[in-house]
Amino acid sequence: MDFGQRSAFETANYDITVTLANIKYQIRNLARWMRIRKRSVPLHLMPGRARIVPQPMGELGVISPWNFPVFLTFSPAASIFAAGNQIMHKHSEYTEQTSLLLKELCDSAFDEDEFATILGGPDVGASFTQQKFDHLLYTGSGAVAKHIMKAAAENLVPVTLELGGKSPNIFFEDIMLEDDAFLSKCFEGFAMFAFNQGEVCTCPSRALVQESIYEKFMEKALQRVANIKQDNPLIADTALGAQASVEQMEKIKSYLDLGK
Repeated sequence: MDFGQRSAFETANYDITVTLANIKYQIRNLARWMRIRKRSVPLHLMPGRARIVPQPMGELGVISPWNFPVFLTFSPAASIFAAGNQIMHKHSEYTEQTSLLLKELCDSAFDEDEFATILGGPDVGASFTQQKFDHLLYTGSGAVAKHIMKAAAENLVPVTLELGGKSPNIFFEDIMLEDDAFLSKCFEGFAMFAFNQGEVCTCPSRALVQESIYEKFMEKALQRVANIKQDNPLIADTALGAQASVEQMEKIKSYLDLGK
């Protein structure tokens, strides 16, 4: 409902499976991470001793985006809980149904002082960033990140940012000299790393192609893209589905206009 339609394969693999894998990774390694580690001390501090003792940071704020609402909620939550911290989490207002479901699940499984889930739009988000967290994590656009850093700075809250950017794909003429299997992999990556309707950090923003192979490259690239199952964006097994909002659709149309 939130995405209009998204490939069930993409949801399973990029929102669910990777989340479970990260949780298992935390469980498997936590005992080793928690160990107290001895460190040497300089001569002038003898007979003192030094050691590293892992400790919780306290209360962490998390602001997650809409493109992978499950993974970008529970993957950081796994790390935060593993370190013994508390969480206040702000969901994206663009995935309203998913956000409501995740809040319902988290509220039933955790006390509010363990995992508090906050819903709302930009006004709520602005208020959220002004809280006196021990650390604040944000995933999203660089434009919004500037406001978040500014708000966090008022309370000297340290911030971790994962921001959108550009992912140009560069192709040189030696790809045409390799075998067919290698060439297929090149175009598979070029076509399919634009999964989730392009809302992913690996999405190719453009292709930079060596001039000597441009014609051959375009022929094979267009052929590969044409093979993506994109009949009706609202059918469940369609690989390239609908956009999640009118705003995203207008943004993509603006890129096409710019390209022309």
